[in-house]
Amino acid sequence: MVVLNHYGCNIFLAAVTSWRCSDFFRTRALSKLFILERTSAETRQVTGDSRRFFTRTVHRSKIKMHKKVVFFPGKICVVFRKGPLGFLLQDPSEEARRIKDNPCMQDKSAPQREDLVRQNALAVVRQRGGDASDRVEVLAEYILQFGKYKGKSFRWLLENDVGYTMYLIKSLQKEEASGICMGEGHSKDSLLSFVNYALSFAEIQTLLTYEASGVGVAASLSDDDQLVGFGSRAKSTWKEIWDSRADGYANFVLGKSCVPGTRMFKLQQYLRKRQQAASAATSAEHASKAAAKPWVR
Repeated sequence: MVVLNHYGCNIFLAAVTSWRCSDFFRTRALSKLFILERTSAETRQVTGDSRRFFTRTVHRSKIKMHKKVVFFPGKICVVFRKGPLGFLLQDPSEEARRIKDNPCMQDKSAPQREDLVRQNALAVVRQRGGDASDRVEVLAEYILQFGKYKGKSFRWLLENDVGYTMYLIKSLQKEEASGICMGEGHSKDSLLSFVNYALSFAEIQTLLTYEASGVGVAASLSDDDQLVGFGSRAKSTWKEIWDSRADGYANFVLGKSCVPGTRMFKLQQYLRKRQQAASAATSAEHASKAAAKPWVR
């Protein structure tokens, strides 16, 4: 049995108090350490989650950016033939002229259905790496099922004979205006598809607007007064060249191979029209004279 005096009691109480205080601070320190470790672990988890979220976000952004940049190496655009002044040339190209003038080069097979033509066009576009979702690009590979150029693609016709293209568009417009449907079948389906394809180009729309405005008609009425503008007869009018054709200059111009759209080419067209008109008038005159002769038994 231990007997403690008042000093001993004080010492014992101080020891107990000291132990309890040290235990309290130790427990508090451990609690702080646990909280710090837990907070650090949560922070690391949050940081890891944030890093993974950021990585996924960047990856998705790269995918979206990659989807926006689409490249079609096989995409082909229409190349219109134009004159020196930038206007569309309506006369047929040499290749088109050979086909028009040679029936042996023309496709005489039966026309195909529209769905088969589309399937073949899609196959061609995909094979060369084009954009199969582009309606105009797919229509460019459609094969004509009518006319002298049957067997050629829509794009080929635009590039080789704009004049024939304009003729087809105007004929279809007149047909629709009259309310009379001329013909049906695969050939007519092909014609409708080609006209829709041609009208999707701004160059064709501009040419139609220009011709509909009547500017070309007004110019043709004053062709007689047009100046030659080149050579030794530069100051002469077209009519003067025609009236003085006996000197051989008109034949000289008609015999030249000219670039379409040039001054000499336009003069050639004028002289040929005058020749055709003169030949028609001569034929009509001979026919009238033959009819006027009395019949002799």
